[in-house]
Amino acid sequence: MKEYNIPYLKYHTHIYQYGKLDNKHPVVILLHGGPGGNTRLIKPLTDLSKHGFTVITYDQLGSLKSSSIKGQKELFKVSTFVNELDNAINKLNIKRFHLLGHS
Repeated sequence: MKEYNIPYLKYHTHIYQYGKLDNKHPVVILLHGGPGGNTRLIKPLTDLSKHGFTVITYDQLGSLKSSSIKGQKELFKVSTFVNELDNAINKLNIKRFHLLGHS
């Protein structure tokens, strides 16, 4: 597993990568519930990386290792989190993926 931060707005999103991100393995992006959820609840799904998938998950803004947005009510809207996902996909240069959400 690799962990790293990518910039988003004036903050950062903390990424967890299981397996190789090389366009040879199918990619699954896991989304935790929120705001305020975290990746711990979906950790068992990262075992997909043991079956040929590259698994990407991340802490949404305001969760665990990503930037805190406490007190910034204007950011707590669907578009913030949709754009955060889009930013991660673009920064990681992911072209095709399966999306699995949990709430």
